[in-house]
Amino acid sequence: MKVRGIFVCFSFLVMLGCTTSQVRTAEVPNLKLSFIVDKAYDEHNIIWIFRHDDPAGLEGRAASMGFDSDLARRIREAANPSEVADLVGKLVDDRFRHDGAAIEAAKEDLAVQWKDLLPSFSNVVMETTESPWVHPEYVCVVSSYFAGLSDWSGNKVAVRFDYGPEYKRRILAHEIVLSDVFQLLRKRYSSAEIGDWQVWAFSEITAVLILDDPRLQAFWPSVPQDGVISGYRQLAGPKKQLKELFDHRTSYRDYEEKSVSVLKDFQPFVLKSGWLGVFFHDIQVVDSSPQFIADMHLTDTKGAFILGVYRGSPADRAGLMVGDCITAVGSTRIESAGQLTQAVGSLAAGTKTDMTVLRLGEEKVLSVTIGERGLNDTVAQPRDLWPGFTVTGSSGSMRGVVVASISSEKSPAGVAGLKMGDLITAVNGITIESSADFYRAINVNGGRAAIISIARDGNEITLRL
Repeated sequence: MKVRGIFVCFSFLVMLGCTTSQVRTAEVPNLKLSFIVDKAYDEHNIIWIFRHDDPAGLEGRAASMGFDSDLARRIREAANPSEVADLVGKLVDDRFRHDGAAIEAAKEDLAVQWKDLLPSFSNVVMETTESPWVHPEYVCVVSSYFAGLSDWSGNKVAVRFDYGPEYKRRILAHEIVLSDVFQLLRKRYSSAEIGDWQVWAFSEITAVLILDDPRLQAFWPSVPQDGVISGYRQLAGPKKQLKELFDHRTSYRDYEEKSVSVLKDFQPFVLKSGWLGVFFHDIQVVDSSPQFIADMHLTDTKGAFILGVYRGSPADRAGLMVGDCITAVGSTRIESAGQLTQAVGSLAAGTKTDMTVLRLGEEKVLSVTIGERGLNDTVAQPRDLWPGFTVTGSSGSMRGVVVASISSEKSPAGVAGLKMGDLITAVNGITIESSADFYRAINVNGGRAAIISIARDGNEITLRL
C-alpha cells in the first residue's frame, strides 16, 4: 500500500531508545542497516526537539511534523516533566493506534528497498569522503512523526513512515550521510575550532552534494536535490559557497578545510528574510501519481505546491490559492520547494515581483510584494493559516480524501472540529473522490470559507470553516 505524506524533512541530534518490533536488516561488507520501529525513541525526541533551540523555529518545526503549534509551545514551556511526558506519550500512542500497521509495513518495505541501494550508496559515500564509515552499522527507525533525524555522535537515524518510496530512500540516505560526515569533521576539528551548529550546516549541505552523485540518481529520480533541506533557508548562502569548493576540491580533506573557514561565522538562528506566507511542499510529497498530475493539469512534478495560505499575508493579498503550483519567481524557475524557499528568502521586504503559478492547467502571473519575517518571529499565526489542514488519498474502496494533519487547534480546521483521520466526502457541495477534487473544491468560495462533509466513526458530519 502506498501512503503519502506532506511534511518537511529535517535533521537533528537524537538519542537512543528501545525497539518495539522485529529488526529487519540490509547489509554489504562495509555497512549494515537495521530497520526498527521504536515508540520510546519518538517520545523522547519529540520532547527534546521542542524544548531546545531549533534552526527551523518552533512554529516551523511544528508545521513540518503536523503538530498543533500550541501543543508544541506547551511542551516547550511546561515546568512539570511528567506533564510533558503524558502529553507526548498520548500523542505517540494515538498515532500508533491509527497507523501502527502502516508503520510496520513501511519498515518491511524499506528493508527490501535498501538491499538494492546499499552497495552503490556505501561505495559512493566512502569514495567521496575518502574514509571508511565512522559507524559500520546504522540503526534506522521508521518514525511515526519525524520526517528525518540524524545522529551527531552515534549511529541511530530516522525517517517518517508515510513518505513515498523515493522520498523515504532519499531522506534516509541524507540522514545517514549527514551523521557520518558530521562525525568525520568533528574527529578532525575540535569545538574550539568550529562549533557544533557550524558542523551541522556543513553536514546538511555536504550530504546534499554527495547524494547528487549520478550513480545514485536512479534511486530517487524525481526528488529535488534541495528538497531535504528546504526548511533551512539560512543554508542557501553557504550552500553556494560549499558547492563551489566541493566541485573544485583536490581532496575531501581539502574541501573540509576550506569549508571550515567559510562556516566559522555562520549563524543558524538569527535570520531576516523575505516572507511569502504560504505552506508548501514538493509535488512528489503531496501526490506524485500520474492520476494526480493529470487531474490537476500539471505538466510534470516540478514546482512548489501550495497546501495553505496565511490570511493577510503577501501571498493572500496577491491572490495565491491552495492547490496552486508555483513555477517561477520573477525570471527564476522554481522546480522544488527548496528553490522557492531560497528565491523568496533572498528578496528584501517590500520587493515587488511577479510569481507564475499553474492553477488547474491555467498559467497565471501574479504580482507579489514580499514581506519580512525573522526565523523565530510570530508574524504567521496558526489561526490565519487557511484551511489549516492537509489531506492524502484514501486507501481501499473508500471514496474521498483523508485528513492527514491539522496545523493547529486555532486554525480554521481546528476551530471547526476537523480531526486527523476524518474522511472528507464533499467540499462546498462538490463530491470528493480524489486529492485533485479536494484542491479544486476548496477554492469555490474564493478560498475564504468552506462547507466540509465528513465520515467519522460511521457518522456523516457537516462542518463549516
